[in-house]
Amino acid sequence: MRAYVDWVLRRRGAVLAACALLSLLSGFSLSRGVLSTSVGRMLLGESARYAEYLRDCRTFGADQAVVVGFEEPAALAPEGRERLRAACERLAHLPGVRRVESILDARELVRGPGGLPVAVPVVPVSLDAAGARDLLARLARHPLFGGTLVGRDGRSLAVLVQLCVDERDAAEELPGLVRAVREAAQGVAPPERVRLVGFPVVVAEMLHQTVRALALTTPLVAAVLLTTVWLLFRRVWPAALSLAVSAVGVLWTMGLAVALEPQVNLLMAAAPGVILIVAFSDVVHLCSAYLLEIEQGLPRREAILAACAEVGRACVYTSLTTGLGFLCLSLIPTPAFRLLGVVLGIGVALSLLLAVTLAPLLFSLLPTPRPLRGGAARGAQAGIDRLLAAARALAARRPRAVVAAFALAGLLAAGGAAKLSIETDFARRLAPTNPVRRAEAWFAKRFVSSSNLGVFLRAPGELDDPVWLRAVARFEGAARARPEVESLHSLLDGIRALARALGLELEASGLPRDDAALRRCAALVLASGDPHLPSLVDPEARRLRLVVRTRLEGMRAAGALASALEAEAARVAGPERALATGLGPLLGQWLDEIVRAQQSGVLASSAIIAIVMALCLGSLRVGLASMPPNLFPLLAVAGCLGAGWGRVDSDAIALGFVALGIGVDDTIHFLTRLRAELGRVAVPGEADPVAAAVARTFAFAGRGIVMTTLILAAGFLPFLLSDYFLMRMLGSLLPLCLLVALAADLLLVPAMLRLGWIRFPARPQAAA
Repeated sequence: MRAYVDWVLRRRGAVLAACALLSLLSGFSLSRGVLSTSVGRMLLGESARYAEYLRDCRTFGADQAVVVGFEEPAALAPEGRERLRAACERLAHLPGVRRVESILDARELVRGPGGLPVAVPVVPVSLDAAGARDLLARLARHPLFGGTLVGRDGRSLAVLVQLCVDERDAAEELPGLVRAVREAAQGVAPPERVRLVGFPVVVAEMLHQTVRALALTTPLVAAVLLTTVWLLFRRVWPAALSLAVSAVGVLWTMGLAVALEPQVNLLMAAAPGVILIVAFSDVVHLCSAYLLEIEQGLPRREAILAACAEVGRACVYTSLTTGLGFLCLSLIPTPAFRLLGVVLGIGVALSLLLAVTLAPLLFSLLPTPRPLRGGAARGAQAGIDRLLAAARALAARRPRAVVAAFALAGLLAAGGAAKLSIETDFARRLAPTNPVRRAEAWFAKRFVSSSNLGVFLRAPGELDDPVWLRAVARFEGAARARPEVESLHSLLDGIRALARALGLELEASGLPRDDAALRRCAALVLASGDPHLPSLVDPEARRLRLVVRTRLEGMRAAGALASALEAEAARVAGPERALATGLGPLLGQWLDEIVRAQQSGVLASSAIIAIVMALCLGSLRVGLASMPPNLFPLLAVAGCLGAGWGRVDSDAIALGFVALGIGVDDTIHFLTRLRAELGRVAVPGEADPVAAAVARTFAFAGRGIVMTTLILAAGFLPFLLSDYFLMRMLGSLLPLCLLVALAADLLLVPAMLRLGWIRFPARPQAAA
């Protein structure tokens, strides 16, 4: 490392020119990127079942819709009907809308002249205002329309806006579409009594919050980082230099990301913040070490070389562990995660290269700085000195008590982690006060759930075969008996309604008891031209779609329900003729794979960290002994999530990898410095060379660890301003993780050294 930094200092002009050229190329590459996210393709792009789901959506229509709710008791009065009809027409003409359904389109079968069934509108044209209120109250209890198109409270209506199946499935277009739906729906009720729910609405709000976080939080993070660095160093240049080098690292990383994949998804949008923080940490360590070497009286060039030789070597190992940890994201069987893992892994390497290249180069261009503890920084540095002295004294005097306290905290965290379960509910990623969450709560009290899945059954012969239809009815009965199922709608509902209108003798399932009558009713319904039929029967009249609405909020639970229903349906139609699917269940089943891959990833990351620690510290035994402090922050985060939330969103998976990386970095800086100090000749008069080496390690590496922890913890705090779950977790749990890692490095590691649990092999001593 010393030779490389010396080479950089001798070729400053060429190095700066090369960095400028690469930055221009990265900027050009970044200018070609577009923010484009398909939730399905991003997470399920390689799934055969997802491809099959898309084919079914093209045949039957998408299973996700925007549901518009109106709280207006007079909506069915003459003037209200006209406003509702006009709003539905505006909605139907919006680009991207396939079909609009309201109570005005609903029909029911009644016995007409000669005993023949006649489909009549549920809402009569001649209805007056008084009759409208009574009808709304009756429809609230209707078996088909109550809770679907009419609220159970008898005061609200819902309009279903089914979207077209778009192969691009670009989430970035959803906010504009949702705004257009909201504007088109105006006039039926006052704006404050118009509410939108549905998966597209939630995804649009998630995208809005992500873009808002990038636009608002990123500048705040940069401002907080700059302010914190200035408060600790009480000089401007360390803050400006750290931000400049980190910004170049972000530019190079994102330029590479766009070169690999021009369409930047929501996951990739998190990369700049991660790289900014990783790069900031390396540069702050270098700044701290450089100022301490200046304080020791070294000339500027020698201070630069000494600081980069000592800290740069540790930064190589921290970047290696962090980068490999991020690469373990590639174990997740999803294209977006694999790309994110590769980009973050390479980005960490680029940030390290820039830190050990640009930081010493810029040190050499700036005037020789004042000592770290001098001037206005004296107060902040004196506070850090007192903290380090107290931690060193506690670990030295009561090492067993320190280890016991960490063991007890670890047991408590393990108990909390045991309660942890991973689930995904996109709506719950938003804050409870978010308008979308409030709209979801309003709908839940008045309507059936908008969460649904489709069960597809292929008939062995003709679709109107009585034996086959009765088998489907038995499956429907078993499905409706499940507590997770709120309602089920299929072609058989039309057959039952027709049979009741004809006054036929019915069996327990509601179907005609006579086979010929059942076949005739099925044929009449299939030939009726009902606008709902295309969403329930394929054009060849060979496959049925059963729409199952669930009470489940989580996608993993929806995936488990889909698997159970598919197994039940296979007993009716055969394993090759039954399929239960939907975007929510597919994401839930994918999440099961994610959880398994995460467990493998954490194990792989831990193994890699142990190997790198052994290489870094020159001893396999020391590398393994250093793992408890490394893993403790991860255990603390898992314990807090389990104890505080129990069921947490799958977004929290990312926290595990970040917590693991954070826990390792400071431990490497501490132990590599300690190893170097133990290798130096003892100073005359030192009664305990090991204790003296620990004291020098606290003074040198400990200071950098405290400063980077305070800087990064403060840098994460602006994420608390977001309405989005992951952003709030970054703003709360990651600062906690940083502080836990700091405590482990300043207390647990020295205590383990004092007890002899971490012992370095003897090595030749160098000059002090």
